[in-house]
Amino acid sequence: MGRSHPRTEERAARTRDTLGIRSGGCTWGLILRVFVAFAPWAGAKVAAWILYGVSQVYNQRGLPQHFWWMVVLEAAIAVATGLLMRLVDFCDTLLGDRYTTT
Repeated sequence: MGRSHPRTEERAARTRDTLGIRSGGCTWGLILRVFVAFAPWAGAKVAAWILYGVSQVYNQRGLPQHFWWMVVLEAAIAVATGLLMRLVDFCDTLLGDRYTTT
């Protein structure tokens, strides 16, 4: 077979750059998106545990052990989700600026 066309090689190089194969900007964005995607699940699990603890209070059993640590964990998950979303936006902005500025 013959050699590939120079424009084809140029397009392949641009595709590799866009997908973050050469740079870490897009790769970090994808990794952070995975963590952001699992954050609501983690928050829901902790919230369910908190609600179970509240239901125990109504059934005259008292608060479960480490109840307030779960409340703190729920708040920490909410704050971490916000920070991770901002980091995803930052990575998207960096990637967009890289290819839109001249």
